[in-house]
Amino acid sequence: MSSASKSAAAEYRPLEVPATVPIVATGTASEKSPITGDELEWCFRRCTFSAEEADLSRHYGSDDAEAMLAALTGVLELYRPLLSWPGVGTRWREFAAFLQSSAFAPASVANGGCEATAAQQEAERRRCFVAFANHLGRVATYRALALDAEGARAIDAADEIFPTGQLRGATPAELDAIIRGKGVRQVLVARLFIAHLRRLLGVDPSISLHDDWQTTAVIASGYLAPAAANAPPVGGARSVYLYRVAVPVIESCGWSLQRVAKEAPEFLGPRYADHAPWFNFKAPAAPDGVWFDATVQRTERYGLYTVPHLRQRLMAVWRFDTADAVREAVAPFVEMQNALHDAHPNGEGAA
Repeated sequence: MSSASKSAAAEYRPLEVPATVPIVATGTASEKSPITGDELEWCFRRCTFSAEEADLSRHYGSDDAEAMLAALTGVLELYRPLLSWPGVGTRWREFAAFLQSSAFAPASVANGGCEATAAQQEAERRRCFVAFANHLGRVATYRALALDAEGARAIDAADEIFPTGQLRGATPAELDAIIRGKGVRQVLVARLFIAHLRRLLGVDPSISLHDDWQTTAVIASGYLAPAAANAPPVGGARSVYLYRVAVPVIESCGWSLQRVAKEAPEFLGPRYADHAPWFNFKAPAAPDGVWFDATVQRTERYGLYTVPHLRQRLMAVWRFDTADAVREAVAPFVEMQNALHDAHPNGEGAA
């Protein structure tokens, strides 16, 4: 088959969770719901906002730091501290374009100089943050976790999906300090090349969301107890719980896995300079492997800190009781990904 024929035959399409998979909870959230300042208030509690080039260089690299500061000059300098938020700094070009578009009008305090109080400037930055969040909108995305019934109830009670490090005992303050001290890009590199995470970070302050539910379900199948991997759970055995949530895009980083990989040599050495656009992942639900495209963000959108307001953002929760149940449900996706891999060897997101 010619490459043109392969491309025509292999077309990405989102596939719904099969109706045979039990739904254990539903929510009323929608991708179209507006994003309020109250919903995003946690961002300002968790992140240390700074416009210092040294801080931005630690987060995004010196080249990006220099370029993003140069893009926000004059009246736009007021908004520079917002670049510290990972969901803004990793989208700094889009942020700069937004600030200069008809979609946003800087308030008079942006030109206020000494006449504008610090409180007024802070209020204006928050207004801008919420406006940019609504400009980006929400995304329906997924997180699958291998949980027993008690673990699922704990997530519901907390109204939050915690990052891995917090699940393992680290406090939010300790995780915030890792992000602040190591920088966004080092955290993302450690998450991508997870075998090096303990050496680079100690504990993990990040969380992964996936726009294709099959991706996260396959990964979670690897955390089922081997003895119960293909048998219905008994007692405290785990199932795969699949959460669909309508999350503000601004709460996720804007880099694809391929973009994250470009930062790897600085932390892991020159042999990490080349990263293939596709990688094959094996798990109990995909024993022969499934191809994941590192060039598109739907494969994995990294988040830092946490996923809060779970009940407010919840769309649905499904439960897979065995790895075989996951394998059967994701089979059409595995087939589609294999075809896309053949049709787009450089990745669908390749320039």
